Amino acid sequence: MADAEKFYELVDCHGGGTLLPWIKLARQSNDYGVLDEYLETMMKSFLYNGGKGKLISISELVMIRNKQRNAMLSALRRKKGRGKRGPNILADINQEGAQKGDVIKALKILDGCIRGNRSMNYRELVWDITLRGKMGENLLHICMLHNTADHNELVRLIVKKYPKMVNDVFISEDYYGLSPLHQAIVNEDIEMVYFLLRHKADVHQRCYGSFFCADDQKASRTDSLEHEWVDLVQNTRYTGRMYWGEYPLSFAACTNQHDCFRLLRACKADPNMRDTNGNTVLHLAVIHELRDMFLLAHDLGARLDVKNNQKLTPMALAAKLAKKEMFDLILEIESDVLWNYGNVTCIAFPLGDIDTVDQRTGHLNQASVLSLVVYGSAFPSKILHKLSFAIVLLTVGARFACTVHPIMLVFENVLVIAAVLITSMHFLFYCRGMKFVGPFVLMVYKIIVGDILRYFLIYLIFVVGFSQSFFVMFIGCEREHQQRLASNGTSNFENILVDPFESFMIMFIMSVGEFALFYNTLNDCRSSLVPLGKVMFLIYELLVTVMLLNLLIAMMTRTYEKISETQKEWKRQWAQVILLLEQSLRPHDRLIAMLKYSSPIRSDKAHRSFVVRQRVQASISSASLSPPFPPFISSPAPCSVHLTPSDRLSDLSRSTVMTKTLAAKLPKEREFNLQPHKGETESKMACREWKTAADATNSESKDKTSAEERLLLAPADDLEKAGCRKKLSALEGIGHKEVREKKVTLGTPFYANIRWQSVCNAIERYRGKLFD
Repeated sequence: MADAEKFYELVDCHGGGTLLPWIKLARQSNDYGVLDEYLETMMKSFLYNGGKGKLISISELVMIRNKQRNAMLSALRRKKGRGKRGPNILADINQEGAQKGDVIKALKILDGCIRGNRSMNYRELVWDITLRGKMGENLLHICMLHNTADHNELVRLIVKKYPKMVNDVFISEDYYGLSPLHQAIVNEDIEMVYFLLRHKADVHQRCYGSFFCADDQKASRTDSLEHEWVDLVQNTRYTGRMYWGEYPLSFAACTNQHDCFRLLRACKADPNMRDTNGNTVLHLAVIHELRDMFLLAHDLGARLDVKNNQKLTPMALAAKLAKKEMFDLILEIESDVLWNYGNVTCIAFPLGDIDTVDQRTGHLNQASVLSLVVYGSAFPSKILHKLSFAIVLLTVGARFACTVHPIMLVFENVLVIAAVLITSMHFLFYCRGMKFVGPFVLMVYKIIVGDILRYFLIYLIFVVGFSQSFFVMFIGCEREHQQRLASNGTSNFENILVDPFESFMIMFIMSVGEFALFYNTLNDCRSSLVPLGKVMFLIYELLVTVMLLNLLIAMMTRTYEKISETQKEWKRQWAQVILLLEQSLRPHDRLIAMLKYSSPIRSDKAHRSFVVRQRVQASISSASLSPPFPPFISSPAPCSVHLTPSDRLSDLSRSTVMTKTLAAKLPKEREFNLQPHKGETESKMACREWKTAADATNSESKDKTSAEERLLLAPADDLEKAGCRKKLSALEGIGHKEVREKKVTLGTPFYANIRWQSVCNAIERYRGKLFD
């Protein structure tokens, strides 16, 4: 403790310390010589081998972490580190010698380490582990925590003087593995990040602290002396906002720092490295719903096919966690647009992560997107179905046991009644997939397991309490009745609460409104407890009959409205029925069926996709309402004719009609061939003829107004000469009318723009006639 207090004398937790005045003076005078000597004097006793570092066994660090965790837990929740602690080879090695590099290489070979020192059983530390702060930090870490100009300047001096401290980490339970690079990323100080990277900061340093662990995994943290990472339960939904994925690149992604992410990626940080849960940067972007960061990580090399420890890809994880926006984004990234024709688009969606059938073996993939979405919540159909089978088998045994004792006949009847009831309930499973009754089946199930169950827990307390109170009261009434009869008196009292169970049933009947018999019997009682009984009767009616029953109705109404809002819920129930029937097929049959509804992804026949043709709706904007021109023709000036979304045509149709219209207006000596060249597509032909028509129109028109009028008022015989009468005969007269009504503003250098507007309006109205 005294050593820790001495450590905080240099830089304390409140921004003070003996080093702060020295760094301020050095920054003002630009003379760091005195400060360097002071640092060397004050820090030398805290460092291993004068700042050269020392190899520490991982098992020793894990035991320190485990001891701190157990100190925070109760005695019943304490867990010891698993595994055996091997012999410490470093105990007999002098690490102060000049051959330390050879020792590290030898240890890597002995440990079977391939990539760096992250798989080693030893970690190189510079600051003495026995002279650290309360959270396992050193001087560099506490300076990074303050993140002021003076503290950052002190960090630069320490790193330059002792370069190996750049990879020194926290060793406490909460922040184990947190390095200065992690801290600089959290501080959003990209300048400091760049400085640390230049001084060989490890871009793959992992932070295992509980502070950065998912909330639903913190209670399951256990240690092993055989490795440095923490063992966690894998059944998790990654709750909490501080689960950032251990690696510096993951920290930058989760804090949504694009520039920092690019910088780390440029320094060879691998976006496909998996943390303790097996999650990569893309998984973490899905968990925290970071759309832009997901796109950036994918563009910089992050793979979509990496699975975590739950066998989930980023797409499957988005489906499991119900992150709809992220799921749509990944689906859009993985999709492949095959062709576009007008406003119709053909898209292929890969089935690798979506379909329940494996593309190679035909076995079922329980971690597929379809399974995660369809089986999001349980439904007890299988349990009831299997229970009915078990009851039927018991009925057979009970039938043979009837010869042993007559009571077995009663037992058999009970089993048959239960089997018939449960078997009939199984038909509801097949009704779920029907749009007409499917939502109601789900409502009944939700109300039974949700509202009714919660209601009866409260209802039972009231009924049991009042039933036993009235039972005791009616015993007194019965005693008074017997005394009156013994004294030759008269009494009309008849006890209806003969036992506790009968009392419970009478209270239940009263709760549904049948209370006349009970009140009349209570009124016939001549005991002194009758006034108290009437008060209790009034309280029971108010609490149970009025309040609790109306509360149940309100709860069921809320459940009904909640389910009725999900209009497509019946489709999910229908999919559950199909997937259940799919399980009864052989893998070979499932594979053959999958090949029928899927298509190969281009030339890759090993991977299948589902092809969808969808119609794209035109968006209403100034850009979308302007006519599309080929890239070699500049867009004309705006025209006063405005098109509605219904007036839009496909690019190919517009360009073809426009070309033929322009050709029809040219003089005979300038007519040209509208037939496509050899090997030329219709789209390229349209663009070529469009350009020729536009150039010819501009060159032939000496008077702008007369040229415009000639384009607009072309006679029908010119249209027929151009071979366009079949498709453009309906345009005669329409262009003149629309120009007059809408008062088209002339003056655009590209005269065909006005005619194009008229053509588009007319073609949309006569689509069935023109494009038959």
